[in-house]
Amino acid sequence: MLWSPLLLAASSACRVTPDYERPALSLPERFVEAESGIPPAPPPPQLDRWWTLLGDPLLSDLVERARAQNLDLRRARERVLEARAAHDRVRGTSGPRIDAQAGASWLESSTNLGNSRFGDPDPTQFHQAGFDASWELDLFGRNARAVEAAGAGAEAAEEDARAVQVSLCAEVARHYVELRAAQEAEALTRANLEAQLSTVELVGVRARAQMASDLDLARAEAQAASTRALLPQLETRASAARHGLAVLLGLPPGALNVELSSAAEIPEAPVVDAAGVPADLLLRRPDLRGAERELAGAAALSSEARAELFPRISLGAALGLQANRVGDLLDGDSKTFSVGPGLFAPLFQSGALRANVRAQDARAAQARLRYEQAVLNALREVEDALVAADRERARQASLAEALAASRRALGLAQDMQRTGLADFFDVLEAQRTALTAETALAESRGRLCTNTLLLYKALGGGWSE
Repeated sequence: MLWSPLLLAASSACRVTPDYERPALSLPERFVEAESGIPPAPPPPQLDRWWTLLGDPLLSDLVERARAQNLDLRRARERVLEARAAHDRVRGTSGPRIDAQAGASWLESSTNLGNSRFGDPDPTQFHQAGFDASWELDLFGRNARAVEAAGAGAEAAEEDARAVQVSLCAEVARHYVELRAAQEAEALTRANLEAQLSTVELVGVRARAQMASDLDLARAEAQAASTRALLPQLETRASAARHGLAVLLGLPPGALNVELSSAAEIPEAPVVDAAGVPADLLLRRPDLRGAERELAGAAALSSEARAELFPRISLGAALGLQANRVGDLLDGDSKTFSVGPGLFAPLFQSGALRANVRAQDARAAQARLRYEQAVLNALREVEDALVAADRERARQASLAEALAASRRALGLAQDMQRTGLADFFDVLEAQRTALTAETALAESRGRLCTNTLLLYKALGGGWSE
């Protein structure tokens, strides 16, 4: 048959460019900062829900609620639906098409045309109904590349939604740790303030008995006032963390004030190190996967632009009924049928098509560079997080030693003051040093936990297939 060669050619579709291949990445065997001998990072199943490793049920509940209610994540999911619909639309337009049509027309010719064919003063009626079918043979892969690009766009939208979820989980945990750190620092400050107020009262009694100077009393009062001045700042930090958590959960800022008003321990940061192969961990990051899908889409659009340079061949067929009167449409003699191929070939468009090829090639090159840059940034984020967690753990050990020493110094100063070997200034200074050490250690525990969750984020934790 006439169509056999065309159908055979359509089935084999000689595409003008090779199929896309994921670019090979040159990744180091190990992270530079992963040589400390710390136990390896948790496998991907634990990375999917890394917040459970912190051992805080309330934090886990807040993360799950945020994953269900966060407005940014819900909007990202709607973008996924939009991209999938766009893919379905492009795929639908590349296949066979069948349309139904019906119409009627009345024509009255001019009597001044001067011939019997067009000079008939009686109106002519024309009625028709039928079906039209068409199918473009995708000989050079233009339609296939368009579908491929739209599919890559839908997959990139999915990865973007996962990246939003990864960031969301980390933000919820960060705000929660910030809240607990502020609450613990506030509790320590209040406890120290009570002790300092007791000291003020004692010094006042001794000053009235001429056993202490007014200078000692003024120093004690000044230290208590300075400690009291720390409370508003800590209360502000706690309130900001609660408000941030509420918004992350898609709630008004004050919605969690009652639920999170009671203080609790700062979550204990697990020991983590990315001692595995970077490709095994980094390439699961949604932002890298999304950048790779954007590269695939750009490559497909570049191939589509090249295919525009070649001819298009389409098959068309029409089956219908035509008659001058509506009542004759169902008569057997009213049937009409047509079938035949069509050819469209671009001949001269002032170089517009080739300019489009160059533009799409440049976009594909930019996408490749963005992908490579995203990989480098991901490596840097993991290395930075490893350094931050490791150094903060070492800093925390030193702060614990400093706190133990400052508490011993405070006890010694109080003993010496009672025996007259030291004045109240030494006691006040020891109290101030102990408060500073306690606050610094609490902040370090919060910072270590934050650095750890940032490492989980950098490794792409917080989502699953």
